[in-house]
Amino acid sequence: MQDFEKLGLFYLGKEFDTKNQKTTDGFLLYDSRDLVTHAVCLGMTGSGKTGLCVTLLEEAAIDGIPALVIDPKGDISNLLLTFPDLKTEDFLPWINYDEARKEQMTEKDFAEKQADVWRKGISEWGQNPERIKLLKDSAEFRIYTPGSSAGYPVSFLKSFQAPGEKTASDREFLAEKINSTVTGLLNLVGIEADPLNSREHILLTNIFDYYWSNKEDMSLETIIRSIQKPPMTNVGVVSVESFFPSKDRFALSMKFNNILASPVFSAWTQGNPLEIEKYLYGQNGKPRVSIFSISHLNDSERMFFVSLFLTSLLEWTRSQEGTSSLRVIFYMDEVFGYFPPVANPPSKPPLMSLLKQARAFGLGVVLATQNPADIDYKGLSNIGTWFIGKLQTARDKEKLLEGLESSASDFQMTKNEISNLISGIGKRVFLMRNIHEEKPKLFKTRWALSYLRGPITKEQIKILSPKEETPVRTEDNLPEPAAVDSVESVSAHSKPFIPESIKEYFIPLGESVSESGKLVYRPVILSIGRLFFKEEKSEETHEKKCIIVAPFSNINQGPEIESIKEMKLNLKDLNDKPYKEDAEFSSVPPEAFNAKFFSVSEKAIKDWAQRNVFAEIKRIPTLGEVSGIDEDERDFRIRMIQHLREKRDEEVEKLRSKYASKMTKLEERERKALHVFEKKKDEVSDQKSQSAISFGSTFIGAFLGGRRISASNLSRAASSVRSVSRVTKKNKEAGRAKENYEKILAEKKSLNTDLENDISILQKKFDSSELEVVREKIFPKKKDIFIDLTCLAWEPTK
Repeated sequence: MQDFEKLGLFYLGKEFDTKNQKTTDGFLLYDSRDLVTHAVCLGMTGSGKTGLCVTLLEEAAIDGIPALVIDPKGDISNLLLTFPDLKTEDFLPWINYDEARKEQMTEKDFAEKQADVWRKGISEWGQNPERIKLLKDSAEFRIYTPGSSAGYPVSFLKSFQAPGEKTASDREFLAEKINSTVTGLLNLVGIEADPLNSREHILLTNIFDYYWSNKEDMSLETIIRSIQKPPMTNVGVVSVESFFPSKDRFALSMKFNNILASPVFSAWTQGNPLEIEKYLYGQNGKPRVSIFSISHLNDSERMFFVSLFLTSLLEWTRSQEGTSSLRVIFYMDEVFGYFPPVANPPSKPPLMSLLKQARAFGLGVVLATQNPADIDYKGLSNIGTWFIGKLQTARDKEKLLEGLESSASDFQMTKNEISNLISGIGKRVFLMRNIHEEKPKLFKTRWALSYLRGPITKEQIKILSPKEETPVRTEDNLPEPAAVDSVESVSAHSKPFIPESIKEYFIPLGESVSESGKLVYRPVILSIGRLFFKEEKSEETHEKKCIIVAPFSNINQGPEIESIKEMKLNLKDLNDKPYKEDAEFSSVPPEAFNAKFFSVSEKAIKDWAQRNVFAEIKRIPTLGEVSGIDEDERDFRIRMIQHLREKRDEEVEKLRSKYASKMTKLEERERKALHVFEKKKDEVSDQKSQSAISFGSTFIGAFLGGRRISASNLSRAASSVRSVSRVTKKNKEAGRAKENYEKILAEKKSLNTDLENDISILQKKFDSSELEVVREKIFPKKKDIFIDLTCLAWEPTK
C-alpha cells in the first residue's frame, strides 16, 4: 500500500513550500468525514480548480462513496475518461483537435504526447495504472442529460410526485418545496415571479398545495387543467375568478401547453424519474457517480432543473437516518447565479437548507466557483473547508478575506499572512482552510487519474452513454399476464348484470394485453388479504397486503386451485369500470351470482395462500446481518455498505486514537533523546577543543622551556592526558545517546508499520465489494392470514 492509500483519507496532493516553490514529501490527506461540514473551491480559470475537484471525486469513488454532480460546462464528465493501459489509441478519440492543430501536430502524434504526459504525471505523484483501474472498478460512472437523449435522460415534466409522508407532515418544508417548484416552473416559461406579489405564483402555489396535501401526484397536464379550472374556489378570502380571471388564466395555461406540445420538450418526459436513491447505486449495489450535464440547456432550463433537483435532494436527505460518516457527495461546478449573495433564485433556498441541515445525514456539499462574490456569505459560514486557489483580481482577494474573517473566528493566521500566501499562489496550488485542523495548509494538487481533455461534447456524451437502462415503469405495480392463451378460447358477449350484493372490480391491462384491438374480460375470483410474517431471530413482524386471483373451476363450484396466483397489484390499481366501453365479456358461471359462493371460496384461497404466499428475507452470513422482510436486495446491500463504512470509520478512529497515544509518548522520548544526543555531541566538541588547547599549551611550553621540562609543564602534560581520556568518555556517552535516539526512531517506524498493518486488516474486514447475500422464504401461519374481501373480478385476456 502506498503511503497515501489510507482508509477514509483522500489523497489530494502534497504540501507546498512557498520559500523554495516546490512540493515537500508530506502528502495532503483529507479526512473524508470532514466533508460532511461541506467544502468550497475558489479559483480563477486556469488555477487548477477543476483538477482539484476531479481528484476529490476520484478519491471518493475509490473509497466507495457515491456522488451527485451538476456539470454546467462539461468538464467533470472527464471522470469517464479513464485509461488503465495509458495507450495512445485510448487517448486518440478524446483529444482536443484544436489544440493539436495549434501545436502543428498530427492527431496521432498529439494523442501520443498526451499519453506520455499522463504516464509521466501519474508516476511523478506516486501513482500507477493499477490505481486508474481501481478507480474504474470502484464505481459506476453515468452522464445524465435532462432535456436531451445524448446521455441517460431524466424525466422531470412527466410527473410531479406528491412528497412522502415525512415531507407532507412538515408544513414548513412542504411550503419550501412548493415554492421552489413553482418558481422554477414559472422561470421555465419566462416569468420571474415574486412569491408574495405574483398572482401566477400564488395561484400555482395553491394548486400544488391542494394536490400534494391530498397526497395526489401531479403532471404537466394536471397543472394545465388546474390553471384553467382550479380545484379550489377561493384564493385566500377572494374568489379565484376575482383574483385571476379565467381569460388571463387561459393565457398562462397556454404557456405551459406550449411546453407540452413542443417536440423539443418531449425529452423532458422520458427517462429516469427524479428519485435520488436510484442515482446513488447501481443494481448490484456498486456506488455510482451520477453526472448531470446541463451545458446544452438555456439559462431558464438550467435553473428549472437545478432548483427541482436540489429540492428533491433536500427531501431525500431529510428521509435518511443520521450518521457521522460521509454517505454521499453533492458537487456543483460553477455555482455562479445559483447561490448569489443578494438575489433569491429558486435554487438558493434548498441549497441554503442543504448547507445547514445535510451534515447530520452524511451528505457533503462541495461548491466551486471562480469568484468569491458569487456565493452568499451566510452560506459560506456553514462551510468547514475552503480550498483557495489563484484569484483574478485584488477585489476578489479582498472579498475572500472578508468572508474568511466573518466565517472563521478560529482561523489560525492573520489577514496579512493569508493575503501574502494567496498572492504567491500559482497554478494547481491551493490554500486549504479546514476547521477540523489546527492551521491552514498550502498544497499542490496531485495528477488526476482521469484524462482532463476539457468540456465533453454532446456527441461524445452519446459514445460514453450506452443505453442499456430505461427504467420507466414500476414492476411492482404491473399485473401478471392473463392465464388464457387467446381471445378465441372463450365465448365473448356483453357484460352480464351482477347483483349489487356482489362487489366487482376490473383488473388493469398487463403488458401482454394490447390497448388496441378487441378487449375481452373473463370472470375470476378475487381476494384481498393481509398476511403477517414473523422473522424468528429479529422477531420483526411484517404485514403484507396481497391480491389473489383464482379462475372458476370447470369441475366443481369453487376456485381452480392449480391456477390460483398472487398478482402484483395494489388496491388502488383496481378499477370500477372496464378499460374500453366496447369491451366484451366471457360467460359467467351460475354460482358467481350468489354472494355466499365467494365466502365459501375464501377457505380454499386461504389454504392456498398459506402454502404459496411468502415473504423473503436476505442474510449476509459473514456479517450476521438480516434484511427487513421483503426488503429489496439492492436496498439491503446499500444499507449494509453504509453500515460497514460507519463501522469502519469508528474502528479506524479507535485505532488512530490508540496509536496516537503511543506515538505521543514516543515523540516525547524522541525529543528528550535528541536533546541528550545533541548535548553530548556539543560536550564532545567542547572537550575536544579544550583537549587540543591543553595539549598545544603543554607542547609549546615544553618547546620554549628548553631541554629541561619544568614541573608546571609536567602538570600540564598530565592534564592533557586526562583531557584526552575525558574526550574518549564523552564520545562513548554520545554514542550511547545516539543509539538510544536511533532506537526510538526505529520504534516509531515499527509503530507506523503496525498501524498500517492493522488498517489493512480493517480494510479487509469491512470490504463491501463481495457481500454474499442468501435468500430465505418465510411462510405465514394460518392464524396470521386475514381475507378482507372475496368478490368477482374481470381479468383482461390477451
